[in-house]
This record gives sequence, C-alpha cells and structure tokens, in this order.
Amino acid sequence: MQVSNKKPMLADIRGQQYFDVPALAVSAGVNESVINRMLSGLPVQLYQAELVLSALSDETGKNYTLDNVDVVLIPEHNDDTEDLNLMTDDVTKEQTNTYILDAESPTEMARLIDLHRVVTQAMGGPLAGVSELPPEAKVLDMACGPGGWVCDVAFERPDIEVAGIDVSKIMVEYAYACARTQQLSNASFGVMDITQPLDFSDGTFDLVNARFLVGVLRRKSWGQFLAECTRILKPGGILRLTEPIDAAGITTSTAYESLSLLVCQAFWRCGYGFSMNGYTLGMTTRLPRMLRQAGYHDVRCMAHTLEFSVDCHLWKDLYNNALAGSSLIHPFLEKAGVATQQDVERLVARMHLEWLSEEFCGMWHLMTVLGENQKL
Repeated sequence: MQVSNKKPMLADIRGQQYFDVPALAVSAGVNESVINRMLSGLPVQLYQAELVLSALSDETGKNYTLDNVDVVLIPEHNDDTEDLNLMTDDVTKEQTNTYILDAESPTEMARLIDLHRVVTQAMGGPLAGVSELPPEAKVLDMACGPGGWVCDVAFERPDIEVAGIDVSKIMVEYAYACARTQQLSNASFGVMDITQPLDFSDGTFDLVNARFLVGVLRRKSWGQFLAECTRILKPGGILRLTEPIDAAGITTSTAYESLSLLVCQAFWRCGYGFSMNGYTLGMTTRLPRMLRQAGYHDVRCMAHTLEFSVDCHLWKDLYNNALAGSSLIHPFLEKAGVATQQDVERLVARMHLEWLSEEFCGMWHLMTVLGENQKL
C-alpha cells in the first residue's frame, strides 16, 4: 500500500481537530476572512499564513508550519520587477500624484490639519533640532499639505521666508488662504510634484523640511529626491526628514494591529518604504545611511513618542486620525491586493470597540533625521 506524502490543508486539519475560527483569528491577529480563505484553499499572504499556523500550533500544542501544511500563497513582490505590477493600469501610468490617499478629499485635509498639530507638539515645535537660522534665511517644506508647518514657522520667524509645495492644488489653495488670514506675508505656496525636478535655482534654501514622505515617494524615487534636495540647498544647508518608525502606532487593539500590518504589506507590495518583508515600513532604518550616501554630513537622529492610551489627552486625536485614515485607505489596500473594503470595514468596527476599552494602550514612534549639505 502506498502512503501519500501530500501535505494536509487547513480544512483537513480542522476535520481532524476542530478549532474555532473567530477565536483563532483573534489569537493570530488576522481577519476571520483570512482563515476562511485558507479553509477554502484560496491564496493568502505569506505573513498571514505564518500568523495563523503559529496561533494554531499554540492552541493545539502541535507544530504546524508551511513545511507540513499545504497553503496557497499570493506571489510575493519582487524588487527586480516593476514596483506597480500589482496596481491597476490607471495607477501605474499616473505620474503626477503618487500619494497613497486621496489628496483632494476634505476628510484627508481635516486629518492632516489635526495630525500636524499633534505631531508638531510631540516634536517640540516646528523647528526642533534645527540650529538657529540666520535672518532672511529661506526655508522649504516638501509635500506641505494644508500648510500648517509653513505657517507655524513663518509666524515663529517673521524674519525669514518660508515656502511650501504640494502636488494638490486644493491643499495649496487652502494653505495660501490660511497664510493670508494670519497675515503671514513671509509664507508662500506653490503647486509642484516633488517626484520631478523642482522649479528652484541651485543653492536656494537654508533648510528643506518634509514629513511622512513614505506615503508619497516610492522607494525607487528616493535617490532622485535626495539629489534634488541637495541641489536646491545652500552649502551647509540642512535637510530635515521625519518618518514613522511604526506605521501608525503600536496598540493593544488586535484589529488595529491587523490593519497596520495590512498597510505595511500594501506599502511593500506597491513599492513604498524599505521593508524587507512587508512587516514594517522600513524607512527609519535606512534613512540615516541614505543621507550619508547622498553626501550629507553630521547626520543625526531624534526620536519622538506620542502616547495615546485611553487615559491620555492624545487618545481622541489619534482615534479620529485612525477612523479618518481607515475610511481613506481601503482603495489602496484593494489595489495592492491585501484586503477588500469589507475586510477593512470589519476591522474598523472591531477597532472602534477595542479603542473604547478601559484597558486600551497605544504608542506611536517617529524619528527625525537631519543632515548638513556638504560645504564648498
């Protein structure tokens, strides 16, 4: 009699040893639909399969891995191929706006306005970490969004010129209106695409600032971006970049953690960030060395933390940010092939309840990297 060497599928295992799908999903930190897909023999992400099998092993006391369980996997992203093979044709051809969210959305504008306030406060002010700028210095904010940072700096330093650029005309118009309302004659804004050569002369700025470009620049664009920053900075000028260490905070909410992991996977598959496997964004690990390789000196890092546990004043701000971001992110996740709108909606519903728990804890970690442009 021949003995079959065929590996069992998850459905075969469940037929021999029953397990509760909702409970296993919570234990694994994934959506129930992932386990149901595995039970039906449909493809799932590698990291999802590993999480489910690890949780199943803990629950049953048996060793279940991809070596002994048959799981259909979605092909992984290959950096040797085009970054956006997984995106739809209209997205692959788009050159003028690589932002992962809808920059024209009023919801996104409101989210960015509030996020600027809480992040700037956590960082210690708009110019934290920057040496005193000389009078009449020129400052540029890349991908400025609604212009909050530009207006803050222009108000704090009326003796310098502060400019902001963004690909979104609506964002720039709003920023300009805010500056005029605050009578900030030293603040200006323009529509420009930071993935393209910028309409500034060589050696124009004393400081170039940007935050959260991980969702704007694809990984293959960073070299060109840094070269352009170097070109427009004066010798001895400062480049100041702030990026998240973790996608949007680490929490005690299993639904939020699952959603954050889906975001990291989508970034990785669509060519954003520098993660090796899609479990993180990978930005802050690479950024300091990238600046040194681009010729910057005195490269240094500043860490920032935002606690948003349920008993902290930032809880409401980050809760609203999470809800707004979740409502905007699902088209990107769908195009990346990591989740459907229904998957996201179910996770958000659970997240809402978990964030309201008296035991909810959350912490968001950011890092600012500063480097000095090489002097002549």
